Amino acid sequence: MIGIIGAGGLGRRHLQSLADLSSDVGEIVVVDPSNQALAMARDLYAASSRTDSPRVRYSPSLADLGERLEVVIVATSADVRHAVLDTLLRRTEVASLVLEKVLFQDPAEYASALTLLGDAGVKAWVNCPRRLVDPFRALPELFAEGEACRVTVHGMNWGLACNAVHMVDFVSLVARSTQYAVDTAGLVEALQPSKRAGFVEYFGELTCLFDTGTQLTLNCANGEATSLHIRIESARRRLELEHGATSVSMLDLTDGRSQILPFHMPPQSQLTSGVVTELVESGQCGLTPFAESAELHLPLIRSLLAFHNRVAGTPANTRLPIT
Repeated sequence: MIGIIGAGGLGRRHLQSLADLSSDVGEIVVVDPSNQALAMARDLYAASSRTDSPRVRYSPSLADLGERLEVVIVATSADVRHAVLDTLLRRTEVASLVLEKVLFQDPAEYASALTLLGDAGVKAWVNCPRRLVDPFRALPELFAEGEACRVTVHGMNWGLACNAVHMVDFVSLVARSTQYAVDTAGLVEALQPSKRAGFVEYFGELTCLFDTGTQLTLNCANGEATSLHIRIESARRRLELEHGATSVSMLDLTDGRSQILPFHMPPQSQLTSGVVTELVESGQCGLTPFAESAELHLPLIRSLLAFHNRVAGTPANTRLPIT
């Protein structure tokens, strides 16, 4: 049996992907307090499923998840995720857990979640799916250990607040470290309301310097269009790709030879079924293990929270309103 908690846009894409599985995996239970979200999930699954797809049950209550689940995907927003995790693990035996990012808004909730997972004996991963596809998956082979890199991510309206952790995650593969310092001095000192009510977005430049010498620079401009360009460069090699592109350019800086490599970043609706299959069959998957992702989240969350509180004039606030 498989559970999905949260039937918003991303939760529905997870569900859509699970339509590719057979009914052998058992029933899928989708939980969301919003009847409208559940109705939208039901309609999408009906349009995506086959005759042999798993049967799905929809409920507004976590109590309907049952006593034991093989895999649970927690696709709620970050402000309620820790409370949902706490309730879930007190009620239900879970073999494998996948959580969306941003994990939690309060830095204290990361240690608490590690304790909850440890006490329940649950293995958990965080959905940073670039690790599942090349060239991101192949970065440790393309850039040698000890080879400091300069990584630049820049564009317009690509969601720095909610997506920075995705960038930090794949850069950690190059840096071979989870330890880094964050510089927020380049951020625009204004809090922009997010497209999602109750959350904010940040613009400007954010720098992350890993203890192994690799530096990540994130730059997001405010404007009408959406664009994203990624460059990964060392003393001997440069990779560049654009959001939505079908290829990656790779340049050997030692001899000037260049290559164009095919690239495809599948949507979530094409990824979740493979992850769940791996978890059911082996209890493992290629996503970021929870403890590792928590280490990667925390410098970012703490630094952005300090920046947010300074700009907002709320020094006692402990929750960063991003998701």
